[in-house]
Amino acid sequence: MTRPPLRLACATALLAAVTAGCGGSPGDKSGAAAREKVTVLELANHDNGVRDVGAFVAAARRLSHGTLDIRVRSRVHEQDIGYERAIADDVRAGRYALGKVGARAWDLAGVDSFAPLVAPFAVTSLKQQERVLRSPLAHDMLAGVERLGLHGVAILPGELRYPVGVSRDALAPADFRGAVVGIRPSGVADATFRALGGRARPVIAGGAYTDVDIAEQDVETLAGASGLADARSVTANLPLWPRAQTIVIGKAAYDRLTDEQRNALARAAVEAIGPSTRSIAASNADALAVLCGRNGLRLLVATPKSAQAIRRAAGPVLARLRRDAATADALDAIGSMRANMDTLRCGDAPAPAPTGAVTTPVDGTWKAGVTRKAYFAADPLDGEDNEGNWGPHTMTLGDGRFTIQNARFPAHLARGSYTVRAGLLLLRPDDEPGTWRYRWSRYRGTLRLRRGASTDMPTALRAVPWTEVR
Repeated sequence: MTRPPLRLACATALLAAVTAGCGGSPGDKSGAAAREKVTVLELANHDNGVRDVGAFVAAARRLSHGTLDIRVRSRVHEQDIGYERAIADDVRAGRYALGKVGARAWDLAGVDSFAPLVAPFAVTSLKQQERVLRSPLAHDMLAGVERLGLHGVAILPGELRYPVGVSRDALAPADFRGAVVGIRPSGVADATFRALGGRARPVIAGGAYTDVDIAEQDVETLAGASGLADARSVTANLPLWPRAQTIVIGKAAYDRLTDEQRNALARAAVEAIGPSTRSIAASNADALAVLCGRNGLRLLVATPKSAQAIRRAAGPVLARLRRDAATADALDAIGSMRANMDTLRCGDAPAPAPTGAVTTPVDGTWKAGVTRKAYFAADPLDGEDNEGNWGPHTMTLGDGRFTIQNARFPAHLARGSYTVRAGLLLLRPDDEPGTWRYRWSRYRGTLRLRRGASTDMPTALRAVPWTEVR
């Protein structure tokens, strides 16, 4: 849901205050935490909402017994191609206590410890990624950021990225030769596509893929990416690398934490891996439903011979990485954790979202007066823009498309597609990846939405019943 920027009464990156002090919500003031000092940490996040970090934020709050309040600041450096390095710089400078930085981007900052994780074709399944992140390798990788004056807190799982055909399909080495390949800034990605004979071009998240022949992308982002609306194919059996995310904290902020709080962050990093992996698998299934229903987009399978030839062509990148003994050992360890490769299949996806004049039981225009009290009583998730999300809402559902408007911020209009599957209403916004899942019930002119998953956003849609506008 499109949200206005967070409005925080205190602007410092790290605030040590009692819960009644700065910006505490009604849900913060309970139990022992209400009698103890609460440390507020702002987490810089390029994405909107709590994609990637929701399970970690919730676990940190719980494991610290409420003494850690991590507030996710969304859309940081939204229009910056190099947003990941910019966020790392912000954390180093103390503008934010915490930052979410893609593992892929660290080599551009001189940190090579994450290279084994994002090396071409090293991790080819979510299961393998989970094994790697639960292993001692994760600690060794995070230690690499220490030289930049940062402390590595967590490596969180991400979706697998695949070759996406824009002007041409990507099924054999010849398809990459001379191709312009859209990437997120990454030294490993750049080197991989140069080895394949192409030329990598960094593209801003959500931007246009003008004059790009091939892109590396995950299906969740692809399903909602306006810049890739004209994509023609996805090479379904050629996962390149995972979109793993790191959480880092500035040294000064880390030093101010208690031993108990530091321990809570470390435990939260491990505890979040399982729920995050399951959430990614569910979101991928929903994304495939959208992609498999998109006219003109096909899931293609490279022949075993061609797929092996592509991997062999990327061999020089792995050979260069293996010149470092620690990296070579890490690549061998990652290889020993290999599971069955994740191949995309439309047959595994749920029914696609409706297009055209398809009616559903929830169609119509609905209004909900979401008061501040009702909003907080609905137990908002960690990381939501709580003060920006309550208010009088209008939601219109029809022909597979939705719009949602908060009358307090009339210029911000959320749009997207939706589908109704049994007792679930699945909303996929146009301007951000992911799916909002709600269980629904309707009686005459009243529609009620309830949580369909632990990471659903936003809370405002389920805080109070909706009344149909006739």
